[in-house]
Amino acid sequence: MSESGHPAMTQDALVSSYGGESMAHMRYLIFADIAEREGFKNVARLFRAIAFAEQVHARNHYQRLRSSRPRSRWWRRRPSALATRRRTSSWP
Repeated sequence: MSESGHPAMTQDALVSSYGGESMAHMRYLIFADIAEREGFKNVARLFRAIAFAEQVHARNHYQRLRSSRPRSRWWRRRPSALATRRRTSSWP
C-alpha cells in the first residue's frame, strides 16, 4: 500500500498515465501550431480538440491521485535518470 492509500501498482499506473496524458496534450498543441502555420486550419482545430481531451484525462488522473489523500507526496519522487542526466549535462 502506498502513502496515498492506493495499492502501489495502481498509484504507479496513475502517475505514469498522468505523465503520458500531459505529454500528449503538449504534443497535440504543437501539431496544431504546425498545421495552422502550414495552412491547415481545420486540422489544427482537430488537434486542439484532441489536446483538450488529453488535458481532461491528465486532470482526472491528477485529481484521483490528490483526492485519495490530500497530503500525498507522489509528485516529489526521486527524479528519473533521464531528468537527472538532462540537468547535469551541458546542452549546446
